[in-house]
Amino acid sequence: MQDYIMRIVEQFVQALVAIMGLRKAGEYKEAREQIRTAARSLLRTDIDLLLLFDNDQLLDHFKDYANRLETQKCVLGADLFHELALIEDSEQKTDVALRLKILCLYLYTSALPKERQFQDSQHLGKVTALIEELKDQPLPEKIVASVHSYMAFLGDEKKVKNKFKILNTVIIPLLFCFFSSVCASQENSDKIVPAQSIEELQKQLEQTLKETHIPGMSVAIVHRDGPQWVTGLGLADVASNRAATTETLFRIGSTSKAFASLAILRLADQGKLSLEDPVHKLAPEVWFENQWEASDPIRVVHLLEHTTGWDDMHFREYAKEDATIGLLEAFDYDHHSRISRW
Repeated sequence: MQDYIMRIVEQFVQALVAIMGLRKAGEYKEAREQIRTAARSLLRTDIDLLLLFDNDQLLDHFKDYANRLETQKCVLGADLFHELALIEDSEQKTDVALRLKILCLYLYTSALPKERQFQDSQHLGKVTALIEELKDQPLPEKIVASVHSYMAFLGDEKKVKNKFKILNTVIIPLLFCFFSSVCASQENSDKIVPAQSIEELQKQLEQTLKETHIPGMSVAIVHRDGPQWVTGLGLADVASNRAATTETLFRIGSTSKAFASLAILRLADQGKLSLEDPVHKLAPEVWFENQWEASDPIRVVHLLEHTTGWDDMHFREYAKEDATIGLLEAFDYDHHSRISRW
């Protein structure tokens, strides 16, 4: 079931990218048709019908038979509304655009706290922009309450007041604190001074985990002569109350590129490989497809420059959670992302 959902999300993202391209090119009619198609084929809904709903009816539409909010569907629907709103804005249809943005805000703030997959900088940036744009608009009480709940989810209940206008003053620093994991909440940021010892640094980091609702982290301070401080803080698994340690595996994402690139360059300096080496020569067991391999093989330099013509990692690769999987198994899990398109 999870694989099916991930395929739907992947197809939706591809459709959304195409819609964005049409909108930016001014092909508004075609973009609207693509939005309707995506809603019908991927979300099993009629976008024009949704626009006739009031706010409660809209949210009910994204609930299952057990009256539970289908958060993934909710976020994807909001993504379509957002694109449609930008089209209406471009065509100076401000009233329709405003209605769509209010719906977007309601859907995003209702679903994002429950859907970790979409808690990324792109979606949180959309919410920030919507709150900024709508801060002076009279909004239904339920939508304001939804925004307040969303703010509370981000970890700053004390700054959530009864007036929507104050959100403008706190949302941007709040999101910065949450996603950048700065050393304290916005409320205490002016009081923080750089740690003067390992003990002080540990206390500040532990306070950061608490204030930003981050379960756990690993820390390493390494000098030229070797590690000075390596530890785990907080929890690696909230459900089982398992502590984070120096052995806990974290997803470091693109941070790994710096280490991989430096290692490759050092090997090149040592004469153990060349940046012009074909990848198949060095790693024949790793599958990829390049129809021009005979004349223009994928080389190490192409990997470093992101010029292989491959897709980014597919969403099902991001969603795979298996700490026991080996490196080659990980490469084989969704190797179709490594097909050269140019």
